[in-house]
Amino acid sequence: TNLQFQEPVTLEDVDVGFRYEEWKRLDPPRKAFYADGMLKNYGTVIAL
Repeated sequence: TNLQFQEPVTLEDVDVGFRYEEWKRLDPPRKAFYADGMLKNYGTVIAL
């Protein structure tokens, strides 16, 4: 196996944040898509 050095990734590196005003304008499907993506990211970090 050829292992390559990878720099650690933090939640801040993959987080997509919204200001309150931006979040209010998102429709429910987009909010659900965002929430699903963040849950997957958190799950990946926890698994490490």
